[in-house]
Amino acid sequence: MKGKRSLVLLGSALLLAASASGQTSSSREELFSRALSVLSRDRVPPRLRVAERVAGSPGCATFIVAQVRRDFHLFTAEQRRILRPLIVRPNLPENIVTGDGRFRVHFTRTGSDAVPATDSDGDGVPDFVEEVARAFERSWQVEIDSLGYLKPPDDAGVDGPEYDVYIQDLGERFYGFTQSESDVPGTPQDDVRSYVVLDNDFNNNHFTTGVRGARVTAAHEFFHAIQFSYRNVKTAQEPFYYELCSIWMEDVVYDAINDYYQYLPSFFRRRDEPFNKFVPSNFGEAVWDHFLVSKYGDIDLVRTTWERMRGDLAPVPAIDATLRDVGSSFASEFAEFGVWNYFTDGRADPAAYYEEGAAYPAVHLDGDFPLNADTTIAGSSLGLTHKSYRFTVQAAESYELLGRVDKPDDWLFGVIVSQPDAQSSFRIVPANIAAEIGFLPQSAQIVVIAVQTRVLRDSELLSNASSERFEFDLRRSTENRPESGITAVYPNPFVRSVHQRLTVEFVLEQAGEAELRIFTADGRRVFEFDFNAADGAGSRAGLMKWDGRDQDGEPVASGLYLIQLRQNDFVDVQKVAVLR
Repeated sequence: MKGKRSLVLLGSALLLAASASGQTSSSREELFSRALSVLSRDRVPPRLRVAERVAGSPGCATFIVAQVRRDFHLFTAEQRRILRPLIVRPNLPENIVTGDGRFRVHFTRTGSDAVPATDSDGDGVPDFVEEVARAFERSWQVEIDSLGYLKPPDDAGVDGPEYDVYIQDLGERFYGFTQSESDVPGTPQDDVRSYVVLDNDFNNNHFTTGVRGARVTAAHEFFHAIQFSYRNVKTAQEPFYYELCSIWMEDVVYDAINDYYQYLPSFFRRRDEPFNKFVPSNFGEAVWDHFLVSKYGDIDLVRTTWERMRGDLAPVPAIDATLRDVGSSFASEFAEFGVWNYFTDGRADPAAYYEEGAAYPAVHLDGDFPLNADTTIAGSSLGLTHKSYRFTVQAAESYELLGRVDKPDDWLFGVIVSQPDAQSSFRIVPANIAAEIGFLPQSAQIVVIAVQTRVLRDSELLSNASSERFEFDLRRSTENRPESGITAVYPNPFVRSVHQRLTVEFVLEQAGEAELRIFTADGRRVFEFDFNAADGAGSRAGLMKWDGRDQDGEPVASGLYLIQLRQNDFVDVQKVAVLR
């Protein structure tokens, strides 16, 4: 099975590729440090112990230990000795088989791995072990019997015919891991055998402690075991979807526990990380599955995606194929996902968006501005990210949005409109086409979400080289624009460190001479521009470009400026904000 062998060597290939560029040592040491944090403190030599060993966001260690197994031969002899407990099955003296006969739970009552000793029913088995057993039974009932997922591959009878769960002390705040042990011979898909290791008490700075922590971990790790029956990971970034789905599954099996809340602040605060990048700040992407299931009322959408991955599709193409079956696409749903993420915290609307949205943090806004003139925003972003800007209407007008990009197939724009005493509404609109927003009263709010829908490759996810620029105009509708005067001022605000020029477009009442002046808010003139329109069709239109400097070539200060167009007795004035 050549394809399967390539999977086993994937992690090694990554480090070997690093070797070619002289990075093997640093990559190995980084992985070694991360792996040490998974081990209980007593298994780490004293000289390697540090006060705070956890790198990133702990919880599930599945893909740390998977890489340790794949790259084990690249560690030094001492490092291999220290890390060996992560890649071999724990040797624990006692075990019980669950009532359904499907799981064997291994544990000890002595040493650092000892489970809590309480045995309230006096049957000779600690309560904690019995609770772990029940949690795995429930996970099977929900994930396999109810939702219809494949059962994990058998482990060829190691430690008995049941699926093995080992209870062992783990590093601070780590809940457990699923060890992908060996390929399953004779199957068409890249499936692997596995076992699960759980923390022995969930009382080491865990977000969810004790038995409740064990319950959600059983649901989470058992779903990893199920995932490995469909497809093992093939690239360094693909685990993003495995974690996303396992964190979501915790809430499906144990809705009342909500351990996934711990990952939401970093997710809603960092929307500049691509959706398909495997980083701790993206663990809160578990809300993606909540979004899809809630919107379509169909929990089978997630399982259908895994079935497509079993057929060798990568996660995002598999999601896209599933959504096309219901008349949508990944790109359009990813854009709407950005809209749903706005309706959290104080803006939550459980009837229309996330059921638990009031408990989710407010999403980070990339800008929050008063809308008192035609406004242009410019920025850049990576593939599969959202950038959100909010505007508060200062004067009742009809507005339109025009997003401008070089590659319109890679972009969508979400537009949310919130009016006083009215339910919010939203639209998803394409780039490079003006979209009518409609008449809005004073104090209404417009949220514009720039959505980059291009799916980045692994190599692109590791750098910002693939960042693409966008601009959008939020302006008075064409039907309400004056026949003469200043018709557009952009970008507004004008940020000198970001923008090279301010552009002022205008239409004169008649062909001839006109003056454009820029004044400070207290009336001091800082720039002037004389315009002489020749006779002829369309000659009344013109534009001025300004670099943010005064007549002496000095940068003007931050503040509000007035742009005045004067021709004979005709005068028009518009405002622009300048930021240094």
